[in-house]
Amino acid sequence: MDDLYLRNAAKPTGKVGTEVLTRMNEHHKELADWAFSHVSIAHDATALDVGCGGGANLERLLNLCPQGTVLGVDYSPTSVQTSVEHNQAAVDTGRLSVQEASVDNLPFPDSSIDFVNACETVYFWPNVVHGLTEIHRVLKPKGNLLIICEMADPHDPRFAGVNYLTVYEPEELRKLVQQAGFDDTELFQQGEQFCIVASR
Repeated sequence: MDDLYLRNAAKPTGKVGTEVLTRMNEHHKELADWAFSHVSIAHDATALDVGCGGGANLERLLNLCPQGTVLGVDYSPTSVQTSVEHNQAAVDTGRLSVQEASVDNLPFPDSSIDFVNACETVYFWPNVVHGLTEIHRVLKPKGNLLIICEMADPHDPRFAGVNYLTVYEPEELRKLVQQAGFDDTELFQQGEQFCIVASR
């Protein structure tokens, strides 16, 4: 896989990063459609997209939570800007807030969020258990987490020697989710694609 593309998938930057984000919005749609079919989100929920990328899943959450509040974080300034531009009307009305932040240090109070989504981002987290623990912290009791992945083979030769990306086997990632404090977890898989639904 092209290193420039992969680095911009990890942390989109500048013009190339913007192009990658546009491709991600299109490429991940069917995967996200399938994964979101496994969760139910209240219309008035406070929902967070961790690693919001190009903003497509923020738009999805705005539609799923028409009486709620949607939040987005990404550690890439290019992603934050693209997500805001993609959902400018919701930002202008105050229904959506997007900010630059890392999953390692989420800028939200304990037990303040009903639903968290992480689509195609866990590969790039420096410490996946710490990130999951942070998500567990900000979720309300009975709040839900949806993790979406399209890669499930840690031995995929495309990523040999790539030191800023970790691919997890589905059951391996599920165990890490449980290690972070989530008791109720479900794993759904179609081919290499999979998603994990977890409740606090």
